Amino acid sequence: MKSLCLSLLTIFLFAEPSYSASDKEIILSFLNQGQARNALDYAISKKPSYINDSNYHFLIARAYQELKLNIESLQYYSESIALDRANYKAFINRALVKGALGNLRSSTQDLNEAIKLNPKSKEAYLNLGFTFAAQNSPKKAVQIFTKALKLDPNFPEALRNRGITNYHLGKKSEACSDWRKSIQVKKDEIQKWISKYCPE
Repeated sequence: MKSLCLSLLTIFLFAEPSYSASDKEIILSFLNQGQARNALDYAISKKPSYINDSNYHFLIARAYQELKLNIESLQYYSESIALDRANYKAFINRALVKGALGNLRSSTQDLNEAIKLNPKSKEAYLNLGFTFAAQNSPKKAVQIFTKALKLDPNFPEALRNRGITNYHLGKKSEACSDWRKSIQVKKDEIQKWISKYCPE
């Protein structure tokens, strides 16, 4: 279960830059197209203009994270947080990097801080659940996934992973129930996309 949960830690990457709209759009466009190296090169070329901008550091960290350069990513998320202690998304992403580096205790601390800053962040709860599962605390993980589902009862990742964790706890009925609901949610979502984007 440990490797499963750790691999899922990287599901949520956030971006919330507030500086120049055109620079933001260019960097995000690169990131959304899977061109993290181009995003990083562009962002670094703008460094003198945004050296004190928390969101600038956030985007550089995200690019490094996508390139799996975790030490550099950790540094820039930490700088983003130092410039804006209220940036709960930077705490979440820094936690993901720390988890990838095997520092689960510190990852847990960052996720708890993110939840303090934004108690309605289902992503923070989801990733905290992964972290507890990775630390061989499956019962605690189920409790945390359930908190994410209280915020969004149709959160497919929380349903799927609460099911996985319950399965490992020998609770097959609960696991199957969550998995069935997760599939229904995904099908509904996909059906909406097909209806909207794939006319006959």
